[in-house]
Amino acid sequence: MNEIQPQLSLFEIGKFSVESLDLVVYEGEILTLFGPSGSGKTTILRIIAGLEKPESGIVKFGDKIVSNSHIFVEPEDRKVGMVFQDSSLFPHLTVSQNVIFGLRKDNAAIKRERLDSMLNMTKLTGLEDRFPHQLSGGEQQRVALARALATNPSIILFDEPFANLDEQLRRSLLIDVRSILKRRGITAVFVSHDPKDALSFSDRVAVLNKGKIEQVDSPEEVYTRPKNSFVANSLGHTNIIEVKTTKKGCKAFFGEICIDHEFEVGKTGMISLRPQWCLWNDEVYMSKAVVKNISYYGSCKEVTVKVHGCGNEVMIQTHSHKLIELNQEIGINFDIPELNIFQS
Repeated sequence: MNEIQPQLSLFEIGKFSVESLDLVVYEGEILTLFGPSGSGKTTILRIIAGLEKPESGIVKFGDKIVSNSHIFVEPEDRKVGMVFQDSSLFPHLTVSQNVIFGLRKDNAAIKRERLDSMLNMTKLTGLEDRFPHQLSGGEQQRVALARALATNPSIILFDEPFANLDEQLRRSLLIDVRSILKRRGITAVFVSHDPKDALSFSDRVAVLNKGKIEQVDSPEEVYTRPKNSFVANSLGHTNIIEVKTTKKGCKAFFGEICIDHEFEVGKTGMISLRPQWCLWNDEVYMSKAVVKNISYYGSCKEVTVKVHGCGNEVMIQTHSHKLIELNQEIGINFDIPELNIFQS
């Protein structure tokens, strides 16, 4: 990643909902701004697009400054494409007319070439003469994507564009859109509050909390090795377990884990232990526990158990077809990846 040039840089950005934010997005990268409502995701997106002026800081596209205390490049001059949650299509224009709307200064031949390319890429061929009200929600978002891509933008911004779609359609569109972006090497910033979308769609995820970035890393890193409990909990069900540091790593209620860390030996810290790393095994186990709650999710069951001897309650995951009952005594074992110790 170090050899790839930054496509977008934000330095010490300040706004009413954003605090001294630094962020770099690399060329051809898909970065997701992830966090709860009010965390500053959309504000950052609007600052990048030029729809809002930051109160302080610098925004750069490559080496070009587009916003600082003396310079402000207007939105129409930034070569930024945007896809919104509601698609924002012109209702009186056909699919074709919507797609080529940003190409008004180009000649007919260029418009035709770009239109055919965009329709084919976004699987809209055959729908070019329809109006937005004649399309499904997924088709409308494909048109919005085609319109954003048609102008050859330097970066595309996605403001929760699939939030109103049902889960199956959303997953399908995420796969298709990611494939298009990676195939064309397009830089993109994606806003989401859905952890599954953020983890599956992104090259990197920036986790935001009240206008601050808590962690920016690959999806695997933020999920497996969160830097604090906020990041851990925001990305899905987890167990925040207290540990004591040792020379080799740390000691939890079930035994010692080998982890590289920078803490002094004997210090108290925390780890994030995902339910799928906690296994029901009555033959080979590290702890015994009693079942206190069972939640069925179709693809799996998440089971809350109370561990003997320490009182810890731990959420484990097991196959949905596996029979398990309340107050049943079970053995639990652990299949743990390399974790991160963070302060309590």
